[in-house]
Amino acid sequence: WLREEVIPAYDAIKADPSRGIEAQKVFDDLRAHHAAKLKDNS
Repeated sequence: WLREEVIPAYDAIKADPSRGIEAQKVFDDLRAHHAAKLKDNS
């Protein structure tokens, strides 16, 4: 799994960083997802 999926993905990001997602966007999406889950469970 690491050699077949992770290493090629890492190499692709290193070759073209614009393919990545900004950390702030990732955390914003996670926070929104978590808030929605909390709302659904209350």
